[in-house]
This record gives sequence, structure tokens and C-alpha cells, in this order.
Amino acid sequence: MTPALLVILLMACDSIDDHDTNRPVTETGDPSSQALYIPPLYAAVDHSLELYFDTVLTADGDPVEGAPAVVGDFEWRVTTDAHGTLDANRWTWTPTETTTIDLHLDQSLQGGVVEQVSTTIEVVPAHSGDGLTIAVIGDSLTYMGFWVDDLAASLPGATFVGTLDETPMGWWTDGWSGASAYSWTTNEDSPLVTDGRLDAATYMNNLGAMPDVVIIMLGINRVVTAEDHLWEDYVEQELEATDAMMSALMTHGVEVCIPVLTTPGHDDQASWTDNYAGESWEDQFRWELRHRHQLRRQVERWSGRENEGVFVAAAATAIDPADGYPDDNALHPQAGNPGYQQLAAPLHAAVSRSQWP
Repeated sequence: MTPALLVILLMACDSIDDHDTNRPVTETGDPSSQALYIPPLYAAVDHSLELYFDTVLTADGDPVEGAPAVVGDFEWRVTTDAHGTLDANRWTWTPTETTTIDLHLDQSLQGGVVEQVSTTIEVVPAHSGDGLTIAVIGDSLTYMGFWVDDLAASLPGATFVGTLDETPMGWWTDGWSGASAYSWTTNEDSPLVTDGRLDAATYMNNLGAMPDVVIIMLGINRVVTAEDHLWEDYVEQELEATDAMMSALMTHGVEVCIPVLTTPGHDDQASWTDNYAGESWEDQFRWELRHRHQLRRQVERWSGRENEGVFVAAAATAIDPADGYPDDNALHPQAGNPGYQQLAAPLHAAVSRSQWP
């Protein structure tokens, strides 16, 4: 792909997001509703890939107490040709050459296999960002700017543009705190909306450059706060709105869009209580079930569309849901590593894949 301008639309988290399965999903913890699942993954040569099991964990109850399951309840086994490192809560690998491999993950309890799942990892040369201009569209995760600076460090040749805010390192972004994909496409305050209509041409003119690639990190806020009878509909609306953004931008010259799989949030109930005490979304397990549902729906909607210029960034499985978040924050990762640097890693891999071959 000819180096040009890169725009990143991030589907992230100001409040909360959801995921979907191929089977009916409930919020009861029914083990039949939440199977083990890993999205397809990209990796860049000489850059670490991290796969955290908590996000792909079968979201059923504890076999004894009936409480939400945790990673430590299970044994994990990874089978693959890659020489990675298996820890109690994750698998990591730093590839040294381009390749495509299969990865198989077993989740076991007391010696018996509970779930088995497979995925693919496509490894491509790491891109330096040379010749790319990147615009980032998102919510409060993007507004804070930390992960954008981390991504910029791995793409030193890239330029980041935006219309709303500057990161701590001085890059412009379009992080809109509290936003959703729906509000980005319908709200008059959105940089993408003019006179009540989606207006990619005016947006890109305001950027001052024609974007080549768009990364979208949105999707948490509407889903996490939705009432029980609405949240699944909101997951679908977020998918529709994201596709509408990508279509509009690509119609006006963008070559690549990179939607980001919703980040997992903190796995500790105490952080949710600190942030959202008294709110209907205070329950971490409630979010966990929704997140898995949304993850599946996002992958079903966007994966396998590389020929259309759509490359999915698997941020959902790349962030440590424990140490990657501050003790007092349920949805916004730690500045630095672990945390926002882990969020930036799959974005760098997706950008690299979008520019290869």
C-alpha cells in the first residue's frame, strides 16, 4: 500500500462496552452462553504479542461457590509452532520473522478440559510509520492521549492529526469523552456531523490532510450504561455506526480502516464500586458478560475484510485486566506499561499489517 495518511478510529471506553457470541447471551452466568473465544491476531516482527486469558475466559460461575470465574481457577495450555512463554494468566511471544501460525488454547479444571479454542496469528514486518499521517477517533481513552503517544513511539515516522485535543507529547487527536460510535455519527457536536448528516468530506478538510487509514476506538459507553432490555440492541447500533463511519471515510479517499476490539476493563469489583457505586453498571461481572458478547459481534462483523481495507486491532486480549488498570479505575488503563502501552501494541500490529505487502 502506498504510504499516505493514516487515520485511526478507536472504539474504546469512557464508560463501558459489550461483546457477543454465536449462541444466545444472557447476564445470568449460564456457561452455555459464553464459550471460550480468541479473535484472529496480528503481530509485528520483533514486537511482543500478549494474549491475556481473562478476556477469553468462559464467563460462567465458579464451580463451587457460584461466583464469577477467574483465571486462577483454571489451568491453561497453548499449542502452537511459536516459541512463546506461558504464564498463569497469559501467553506472550515475540516473533522474529514473517509467518502465519495457528494457536490452540485449552482451558482445564482439575485435569478435565472445559473449553478448547483456536485462532490464527499473522506476523508481518514492523512498520516505522514513514509517510503515514494518522488521525485517531475515539472517546475518553483517546482524549487522554497516552496510548496515542505510545503508538507514536512505535511509529516514529508517522504524523498524527486531529481536530479536538493534543496528547501529552503534542500530537493532535479526536478523543471525545463520553462518546460512542452512535454519537459520532448523529450528534451535532461530532466533528463528523454537519447539519444533522454524516460529513466525512468536511471532517477531513478540517484535518488539513486526506487520511489514508482510519482507526476507530469506540463502543463502551452506550453498552455499559444501557438498561438490560436495550444493551444488545446498542451493541448492534455501535456496529452499524462504526460501519457507517468507515464507509463514509473510505468513500472520500481513506484506504484503510482499523476498528479496535473493545478493551476489557478492570477485573476487580472494587474498582467498579469506586467508580460507579449506586449505578446499574457497578457490577463488574455484568460488564464481563456484555464485553464477551460485543467482542464476538465485532469480530463477526469486521474480521476477514482485509481485501476491503478493514484491519481489526485486537486490543481486547492485549491488556492485563488486573495490573493494566489502576486500582481506582474500572475502564481507563494505567499510563505507561502495563496499560496504555499494551493497548498501543495491537494497534501498531494492525497498522503494520495494513501496509503489508
